[in-house]
Amino acid sequence: MRGARGPRPPVASCTAALLVASTFFAGCSTVAEKGSSQARSSSSPTSAAAESWYPFEGLTKISADQQKAIFDAKEAAIAQCMKSRGFEYLPEPYRAPDDLMNSSGDVAYAREHGYGLNYSGEPDRDASTPTEAPPRNDPSRLPAATRTAWQAALNGASVGDPDAIGKDPDLVEIKTAEGASYFSRSACRTYADEQVQGDEVQWMSSQTRVQDLANEVQRAVDADPRIAAKKRDWAECMAGRGYQVTEPETAPDAIMDKVRAGQLDQSDARKQEIAMATADAECVNAVGAPEVRRQVMAEHEKSVLDAHENDIMAFVELQKKAVERATALAAR
Repeated sequence: MRGARGPRPPVASCTAALLVASTFFAGCSTVAEKGSSQARSSSSPTSAAAESWYPFEGLTKISADQQKAIFDAKEAAIAQCMKSRGFEYLPEPYRAPDDLMNSSGDVAYAREHGYGLNYSGEPDRDASTPTEAPPRNDPSRLPAATRTAWQAALNGASVGDPDAIGKDPDLVEIKTAEGASYFSRSACRTYADEQVQGDEVQWMSSQTRVQDLANEVQRAVDADPRIAAKKRDWAECMAGRGYQVTEPETAPDAIMDKVRAGQLDQSDARKQEIAMATADAECVNAVGAPEVRRQVMAEHEKSVLDAHENDIMAFVELQKKAVERATALAAR
C-alpha cells in the first residue's frame, strides 16, 4: 500500500545492519518518497552520482527546510479536513529522516556503531539519542466505533484492503514496475496531499515512474562487472584480516547467527561486530570501492537520464510546485 507519508528525499531500503560496506557494492532500491523536491539551477539534467549513492538524488533531493515546510503544510491541511468531519487531529511535528547511508565506508562510524546490529529486537537507543516523542494521534485510545470512523476519515475506508479494488469507487490504484500504490479520494490525507502536491494521480504516477527508473539504474550498477571485481578485492582484503566472507551484504550474519545460537552474549557480540565492521570499512576504502561505484553510478544514471529526461524532469517540476505551495500556505 502507500509508503511513508512524510516528505523525504529518495532513500535506500537497505537496513542499518549493512551500512558500512554493502552499499558500495550491492546498492539499494531507491524510493522517491512524497514531497521530495529540488529546483534545478541548470537548464539540462546532470548526473549527481559523484556526490550521491542514490540515482537522480541531485535532481530530487530538497533541503531540510523545504521538507519541513511540505510536511507542516500537509499536517495542517489534515487537521483542517478532520475537523470539518467532526474529528480531532493534532498536526504531528516534523522529524527529519535519518540519513544513515552517509555512514557507509566511514571508519570512525564503524568504530563507534559497528553495523548497527540490534540484538534485542528493541529500538536502538544510546545516551546521545534523544527520546522520540510518541505520535500525537493514537487511534488506539479511541472507542472502537469512533476509531474506525476516525481512521476512515484520515486514510479512506478501504485503503489496506486488496479486495476493495474495483468495489470502492474512491480507492485508486497506481501500478508500478514492482507492484502498486493506493490512495482513497475521500481521505483527509489525500485532501492534504492535493493542497500541497496537486492532483494525486498525477503526482503518484510521476513519482512512481521516477522510482522505477531509479531502480533500473540501481540494477545496472549491481550487475556491472566493475562492482563484482571490487567485491572480490574486498573479500580478499577481509580474508587478510581473518574474516572469511565473500558477500558484503552477508558480513554481519556470522555475528547474528552466533547470537541466535546462544554462542555469544550481547557484550561480546558488540565487540566482535565493531571489530568486523571496522575492518569492513577499512577494506572498502583500501580497495577503492567508493571511487569505482561513483563512476559506475554516474555512467548508468546518465544513460537512463538521457533516455527518460522528460519523465524525470516532469516530476522535478511537480516537486518544485509543491515546495512553492507549501511556502505560500505557511505564509498565510
